[in-house]
Amino acid sequence: MKKNIPGRWIIKYSFKSIIKERSFIIFNGLYLLFSLLVACYSVIQKDNSGFLLIFDYYFLLSIFIILFILCLRLSQYFYVVKRDDKTLNIIVTQQLSRSKLFTYQFISFILLIFLNLLIAYLLINFTNLIFVRQLNFFLIRITTTYLFYAFISCVFLISFFLLISLFANIQVSTIIATLILASSFISNLPYTFLIQGEESKSVILSYKNVNTAISVNEIYDSFNLKKHVINKKIKYSNLSLQIYKTFINNQFETDPNSIENNFNNASSIQKRINFWVDLGIVEEKKQVVALTKPTKIISANNNSPLLKWRGDNIQLKFELKYKFLTVNELEEKIKTNNYDKNKKEIINEFIKFTKLIINLNNNFQDKFYNLFDAFIFLNDKDNIDKNYIKNVTKPTEDKILLNDKNLIEIYQSHYSFSDNKLKLEAEKINNLIKEDLFFPTMLSARILENYFIRYTNNIVIFKNSSVIKNNNWIKYIKSRSTYNISFQFNFLSNMLQNYTYFGGRSYDDIWFEPESSSKIFFNKQDNLFISQPTYTFKLDTNDHLDLETYNNFISPYYYVIFQAIIAFINYYVAKSKFKKLDLTG
Repeated sequence: MKKNIPGRWIIKYSFKSIIKERSFIIFNGLYLLFSLLVACYSVIQKDNSGFLLIFDYYFLLSIFIILFILCLRLSQYFYVVKRDDKTLNIIVTQQLSRSKLFTYQFISFILLIFLNLLIAYLLINFTNLIFVRQLNFFLIRITTTYLFYAFISCVFLISFFLLISLFANIQVSTIIATLILASSFISNLPYTFLIQGEESKSVILSYKNVNTAISVNEIYDSFNLKKHVINKKIKYSNLSLQIYKTFINNQFETDPNSIENNFNNASSIQKRINFWVDLGIVEEKKQVVALTKPTKIISANNNSPLLKWRGDNIQLKFELKYKFLTVNELEEKIKTNNYDKNKKEIINEFIKFTKLIINLNNNFQDKFYNLFDAFIFLNDKDNIDKNYIKNVTKPTEDKILLNDKNLIEIYQSHYSFSDNKLKLEAEKINNLIKEDLFFPTMLSARILENYFIRYTNNIVIFKNSSVIKNNNWIKYIKSRSTYNISFQFNFLSNMLQNYTYFGGRSYDDIWFEPESSSKIFFNKQDNLFISQPTYTFKLDTNDHLDLETYNNFISPYYYVIFQAIIAFINYYVAKSKFKKLDLTG
């Protein structure tokens, strides 16, 4: 009769056996050393996106090499090696049932793996906490995701390795494991090929009775930006959401043929300046500026009344209607005003962006001189006593009304010469340009507008256009359908999706390229070997692109459920095989 041996005794016996095995000590030590190196790097690397690039490789190498081999070795050690040396036969015949032995050894394997993972998890987070002395919530998020993902993956692997170890010899099971290991690093290749193929693809939209081609990548970028902004998974998230919503609600377009909602018509410009006024970045406050030092007109527009004064010395005076507050004024304003939390966050983010963009560009004013444009409003613009140019060389000549276009031309031609624009002597107006008309916050506001208008314009187009189902659309759908079908059988990739889906990215580092007028890359933090959740464009009944098409994908946790069922079957088949196994031969 079998003795009633407690389960903890079996677990204790398994742990003792493992500790005595040199290979387990080596792999466990290697894993913890690897984790310690990552922990140290988390202290040194202050940039979360930079750390994530290294952590992704830690994720891959630790799971698909160290833990993978450890799971394989555990299964082979107890159910091949211990079977061959008759240890299992002695235990079974003298002390307890096979079913109980199998169950508790499986539990001991899981506990061992979890203990390793937990130590690594605590090692990384506590090392970072001790040296940095503050909680790193980004680090906690990705390491917690790693902990759960690695644990679940190891449970699935052990179930599978138990099955092949009991049905095949050690050589065959090792070959199968090696093939799986090799395929783990190429499992994401189909997605890479898909994305490369889509670089040359476009979709035809019928917009305002005109067929317009737009690249597939541009459509994805537009929807991805919407997803990140709406979910506040982007740098300066509150400010970005406010700008995005305003542009979409007003349906601003960059189409020059759009009369009502064109981004640069007078009505839209007024709405835009009102937006910044409402945020507290701009105040409707008069500023009188005068150029008293006579300066010569170098050139003027051929249709301008100022052309006749070319070569003459002039003076000018004007009154600006709006004042863009300086960074210091905004910081003081936050302290002295009782703004709600959201408005304070928006202004703070605007201040941070302004400081960042200035620091990134040594010649900030020179580089963005062309953005001195739409937000130049003259107060009482038709009043020649407030806004005028006076001829000093010919004092008997009547003053000429100075308009906002004249002022913009004077400013821009200071940096870029044009024969057809109003240009004054550079050295004579240097103070006017560099001091009186240098508004850093205005330029940063215009930079932000240019960042977003490209993509919000696309969303407006998608909302008001229909997809032409021609050969372009058919090719896109065919390639996506082929990929989606094959992906269902790519068990490694669809499991890997859970890591990026739940762990996420460093969202505070997702932002527009500073060297670009309006370009954002959402794949800069992606790892070539780790799959990402991806979606296929979805159409509504009117063939319009669904404005929430970014939700058109299978949630990755369904793949976990599916593989959990497979692991459950593997476990019970292996257990049934073990109960019938001849342990004497």
